Amino acid sequence: MPDAREAAETLRTRGVEPLSDPFSVATGWIVEVADAAGNIIGFTDYTANPSLGRTAGH
Repeated sequence: MPDAREAAETLRTRGVEPLSDPFSVATGWIVEVADAAGNIIGFTDYTANPSLGRTAGH
Protein backbone atom coordinates (compact mmCIF):
# COMPACT_ATOMS: atom_id res chain seq x y z
CA MET A 1 0.00 0.00 0.00
CA PRO A 2 1.80 3.17 -1.13
CA ASP A 3 -0.30 5.59 0.98
CA ALA A 4 -2.96 4.51 3.47
CA ARG A 5 -4.28 8.06 3.88
CA GLU A 6 -4.88 8.32 0.14
CA ALA A 7 -6.51 4.88 0.17
CA ALA A 8 -8.93 6.06 2.86
CA GLU A 9 -10.05 8.95 0.67
CA THR A 10 -10.43 6.67 -2.36
CA LEU A 11 -12.49 4.20 -0.33
CA ARG A 12 -14.76 7.02 0.90
CA THR A 13 -15.39 8.25 -2.64
CA ARG A 14 -16.43 4.70 -3.55
CA GLY A 15 -18.86 4.40 -0.66
CA VAL A 16 -16.69 2.45 1.79
CA GLU A 17 -16.45 4.26 5.11
CA PRO A 18 -13.28 3.55 7.13
CA LEU A 19 -13.83 2.55 10.76
CA SER A 20 -11.80 5.60 11.81
CA ASP A 21 -9.49 8.17 10.33
CA PRO A 22 -6.12 6.76 9.29
CA PHE A 23 -3.79 6.54 12.26
CA SER A 24 -0.04 6.70 12.62
CA VAL A 25 2.09 3.70 13.59
CA ALA A 26 5.87 3.23 13.71
CA THR A 27 6.08 2.20 10.04
CA GLY A 28 3.64 4.75 8.57
CA TRP A 29 -0.16 4.83 8.49
CA ILE A 30 -3.06 2.36 8.80
CA VAL A 31 -6.69 2.60 7.70
CA GLU A 32 -9.24 -0.08 8.61
CA VAL A 33 -12.56 -1.05 7.06
CA ALA A 34 -15.07 -3.82 7.80
CA ASP A 35 -16.47 -6.14 5.18
CA ALA A 36 -20.11 -7.27 5.04
CA ALA A 37 -19.37 -10.16 7.44
CA GLY A 38 -17.79 -7.82 9.98
CA ASN A 39 -14.19 -8.82 9.31
CA ILE A 40 -11.78 -5.95 9.86
CA ILE A 41 -9.35 -5.35 7.00
CA GLY A 42 -6.36 -3.11 7.55
CA PHE A 43 -4.36 -1.30 4.89
CA THR A 44 -0.88 -0.34 6.06
CA ASP A 45 1.72 1.79 4.34
CA TYR A 46 5.40 1.97 5.17
CA THR A 47 6.00 5.64 4.45
CA ALA A 48 7.92 6.11 7.72
CA ASN A 49 10.17 3.08 7.12
CA PRO A 50 10.02 1.93 3.49
CA SER A 51 12.72 -0.70 3.96
CA LEU A 52 10.25 -2.82 5.95
CA GLY A 53 7.58 -2.84 3.23
CA ARG A 54 7.12 -5.56 0.65
CA THR A 55 6.94 -5.03 -3.08
CA ALA A 56 4.33 -6.60 -5.35
CA GLY A 57 4.91 -10.30 -5.80
CA HIS A 58 7.10 -10.73 -2.72
